[in-house]
Amino acid sequence: MRLVRLARRSAVVSEDVRAALTALGRGSTVIGGIALIGARPEGCTEPVDAIVLRPDGIVIVVGVDLPDPAVRLDAPLRDRWKADGWPLVRTDDAVNPATDALAIAAAVEERIRAVAGASPAIGTVVAVGPYVGKVEQPAADLAGRVRVLHPTPASMLAAIVSLTTAREPMPVPVVRQLLNTLAPDTQEQEANLLIAEGFPAQASAQVSHPAPQPRPNAEEQAPAPAPPAPRPPGDPAAATTSATPGPLAAPRPPQLSTPGAEKPAIARWLPFAAFGLLLALVVVAVVLAATSGGDEAADASDQQAEPVVRMIDGLPLTTVAVAESTTCAPHATGELQRALRSQECAGLTRGSFTTTKNGRRIAVSVAELRFSGEVRPEEIRRLSDTPGNGAMVDLAAETGQWAPPEPGFAGAAYASETGATDVRIVQAGWADGASDPLDPALARAADAGLVVPLTP
Repeated sequence: MRLVRLARRSAVVSEDVRAALTALGRGSTVIGGIALIGARPEGCTEPVDAIVLRPDGIVIVVGVDLPDPAVRLDAPLRDRWKADGWPLVRTDDAVNPATDALAIAAAVEERIRAVAGASPAIGTVVAVGPYVGKVEQPAADLAGRVRVLHPTPASMLAAIVSLTTAREPMPVPVVRQLLNTLAPDTQEQEANLLIAEGFPAQASAQVSHPAPQPRPNAEEQAPAPAPPAPRPPGDPAAATTSATPGPLAAPRPPQLSTPGAEKPAIARWLPFAAFGLLLALVVVAVVLAATSGGDEAADASDQQAEPVVRMIDGLPLTTVAVAESTTCAPHATGELQRALRSQECAGLTRGSFTTTKNGRRIAVSVAELRFSGEVRPEEIRRLSDTPGNGAMVDLAAETGQWAPPEPGFAGAAYASETGATDVRIVQAGWADGASDPLDPALARAADAGLVVPLTP
């Protein structure tokens, strides 16, 4: 897919849209097409995140920034949205945050349909951010032409492929006319570049099938078939060849082999089959001998499967997931993600833990960022400590390792601490309901996350 970058939008999620489309690469190896990034067609008050033109359809991408990151977003098109179970409230009359974005997409679609020959398959993607772990849409909405998602290369690719379903591909002349309509200030794309992205040079025409030619007189044109050459007695080919080809040929009885004739294939393979059977028996005997202490091995395996529990100041923290990464920005959201893109870390270790209080489960998310060079951990900590600047994404939520109910960290207790070259950021929230950052149980769990070892 070829990208044409025009204007930039101020929305935070717009950068993720650009990154996701860029990851698809040029050419038609993945999906092909051309994407107008930041185009502003006539009648639009602000640029559109992207307009993707593919040979078999068009997708309009509009971005929507949420107030805070969310692990789960319920996003019906005609009803109120909920982030981690909490309704998203607006002061105007809009039913949900996508109302304005869908109005812009409708205006762009109207401009597209005014172009003769434009694809009949036009869809819309509402890209939400700064981060959403999982987006839920009603089945009725998924059957339509609008997808709500957090923009990643995988989610964008799946949505674009599902929305572009036209049978007839758009040719190069129609694509050029669309580019002139949607982004008249852009440089005209060469035909060979558009062809490399999968657009046909001309519109497909109906293929006319030639009329059937009269068959020649078989007696005049077709030579009589030569009789088959006689075969010597006992020839194996004679036993399987019929003068009448096809499934209607009657099978012939097998010929008995004569002394000195070649042995049948089954007889030739009998020694090898016997040797293979003997070898299999030997292997089974070795395996049985090696597994005579199976009870001890099973006990050791069960011990390894036990989750690791660490006692921190009298609070047991059970390990759910621990992993390291060489980059930090892809695992952050909001302004924190922006800062980490310009000041990349030297390494990241994240851990997800659980503990309980009065029978309720508490989820603890820990992220330890390491820096080298001129980057000061205090600056990253100060940015993370300010509400609304984003957060580090929980490891188990990102990789789907939480047992249900999957916890959310909206309103979670927060703690952070810096060292000489690192900063540790912790969130602690209830797994089965709303959290309060001043909750003593959550505050204690967050403090424990500051010192828990991040080892598997």
